[in-house]
Amino acid sequence: MSTLDSSNFVEPTNVSARSIGIRYGAIASLLLIAIGLLFHVTGMTSYTNQLNPGNIISSVLTYAVMIGAYVMGMKQYRSEAGGYLTFGQGFNVGFWSSLIMAVITGVWTY
Repeated sequence: MSTLDSSNFVEPTNVSARSIGIRYGAIASLLLIAIGLLFHVTGMTSYTNQLNPGNIISSVLTYAVMIGAYVMGMKQYRSEAGGYLTFGQGFNVGFWSSLIMAVITGVWTY
C-alpha cells in the first residue's frame, strides 16, 4: 500500500507551469494558423454569411484545438508534478497557454 511519503513525489516548485503552457500554446497557435489558412485557401469560409457550414466547422475545430492544448498541458504538468494538480496550478498552465495562443495568432492576424 502506498503512502503520501513515497519517494516518487516531485516538489511542485521544480515543475514550471510557464514552460509547459508556452509549449502547448505555441503548438496550438501553429495548428490554429494552419486551420485558418486551410479554410481560407479552400474557400470554405464566408465573411458575409456566419452560418456557412465552413465557418461552423472551422469554429468547432478551433475550439477543439484550444481545449486539447489546455487538457494536454495540464496532464503533462500533473504527470511531471508527481500526479497532483491543484486548481491554481491548472489555472497557471491554462493562463500561459491562452496568452501565447492570443499573442501568436494576434500577430498572425494583424
